[in-house]
Amino acid sequence: PWLKIAGLKAYYIESLGNNSKVAVRNALGAEYHASVWRDMLEVIDGSTSQILYNYTDEFASYGAVTETAIGSGKLIYIATGIDDTEFWLDLAAQVLQLQDIPARLTPDGVEIIHRGNIDFI
Repeated sequence: PWLKIAGLKAYYIESLGNNSKVAVRNALGAEYHASVWRDMLEVIDGSTSQILYNYTDEFASYGAVTETAIGSGKLIYIATGIDDTEFWLDLAAQVLQLQDIPARLTPDGVEIIHRGNIDFI
């Protein structure tokens, strides 16, 4: 159902197996690695979807990560198992910034809670 809502079509779905990895890249050149599976996404004509990341192999014309404006929000569709922590941190930072939610990156296992003028670490 997400594909239909997002105005996308999964042209092909591929299992990548235990030892296979593929790369995805955005227009700015940021590249991340994915494994497990991947959907090859196409934007349906008339859709507001845009492809944010493409694959870098023979399926480079297909989307791996897309974004669709829906009402006053956005649907981000991640069509593969991206392994790189940096991808998820970047995505979380973008979403938090869009919603004007302040956040600070901490080392793994460290949590900061801000209450009033005090930070609890």
